[in-house]
Amino acid sequence: MSGGNRHYEHRDLVEFSEDLAGKLVIVEGKKDGMALKSLGVKNIVLLNGRPLTELALHVSRSIATSRNEEDIEEAVILTDFDSEGKRIAARLEYLLKKHKVMVNSRIRRKFMKFGKTRIEDLKEGDVHGKASSNFNKIRDKRADKGQWRG
Repeated sequence: MSGGNRHYEHRDLVEFSEDLAGKLVIVEGKKDGMALKSLGVKNIVLLNGRPLTELALHVSRSIATSRNEEDIEEAVILTDFDSEGKRIAARLEYLLKKHKVMVNSRIRRKFMKFGKTRIEDLKEGDVHGKASSNFNKIRDKRADKGQWRG
C-alpha cells in the first residue's frame, strides 16, 4: 500500500479487489457485503449471525461445488477488526480448515493496511479523499454555469 497506514490510493483499492477475484469472501453483515460489491467483488457470503459451524459447512460445500464451475479454491475472512471480529475470524478459520478449506489470511492482513477497522467503511469514494470530492463539486458547478474549460 502506498502513502502510509491511513491513506490509500485508487491503485491500492483496485489491487485489493483483484486479489479477491476468484475467492469466496466472508463478511459479517449486509453493509460489509454492499461495500465490497460496490468495488466489484463477487462471491460474497454474509455471516449475518449464523452459527459459525453452519457457515463453515456452507462455505466448504460452496467451494467444492464451485471448483468445477467458477474455479474458487479458497476463502477470505473479512470480518471487522474489533475484538469480536477478530474472535470470529480466528474461530471461523479453524472451522474452515477442519473442512479442508484453504483460507487466505494474507488478504485479511493486507486489508488492515488500509487503516479501516470495519469492512463497511471501505468504499470506492474514499480512495481520493475529500480534496478530490471538493474538486469535482467545483468542477460540476462551473460546468453547469458554462464556466469550466479543460
